[in-house]
Amino acid sequence: MELLESLALQQAEKYAHELVTWLCGILEKDQSDNQDCNSEKIAAAQAGVAILKFMKKHDLSSFVQVDDSLYTLQMISALQKEYSLFLSVEEYQIPEIRNGLFDQYLQQYLGYSDNNVLNDGDEKKDPQKISNEVLFGGKDVSLTKLFRLGELVGVSREEVRQELMLKALSRGDVSYALNMCRELTDKAPCESTACSLYKVALNLCEKLAEGQSIVTDKNKNICDVTYTIHQLLCQATTHCSPGK
Repeated sequence: MELLESLALQQAEKYAHELVTWLCGILEKDQSDNQDCNSEKIAAAQAGVAILKFMKKHDLSSFVQVDDSLYTLQMISALQKEYSLFLSVEEYQIPEIRNGLFDQYLQQYLGYSDNNVLNDGDEKKDPQKISNEVLFGGKDVSLTKLFRLGELVGVSREEVRQELMLKALSRGDVSYALNMCRELTDKAPCESTACSLYKVALNLCEKLAEGQSIVTDKNKNICDVTYTIHQLLCQATTHCSPGK
């Protein structure tokens, strides 16, 4: 960085662009569990961020979209350090790959929650404090970590809550789904939330029509199912767009 600072801006921009290109090439190396290779990628991403910040500071953008490139490398660097996920720039820019990573971790989180929280009898555990040696490289499996991963791959907190709510419905955990509905209503009162609330209300109606029992010991808070459905529909109507 000292060398770049010592050069004329036009010359510094040329060398900075070449350095960023070279560093991004390091990120494209074959995936490997080799610690040296991963360490090299971590160093490359961090160096790329530093150089792009230098370019942004001096408004050097003739060769590269500095803001977009800086954002991408910052996200890649965070994924490396926080989740041991090593993506190239090209891979990160593909929505399907980012969504696939999130879905993978979501499934693991839900699977672990199912086995250790939902089927745990009378023992109450906080799902945000569960520890699992397999997921996240031995770090905590938590809703906070899931939210953070969503942030790094472009999935909003509202979308995370919606996914959790719909997954809970699909496995029959109505109580958990309703808790997510309340969080969505409190923290993200918007049109997408309205659609999610409607889906939950419709699902409850379908269960009732099929004769399914959805009032269990674990769902004491929804004994009055019809009242719950009415509440959901009122909230959905409040937050939906005028044309819905």
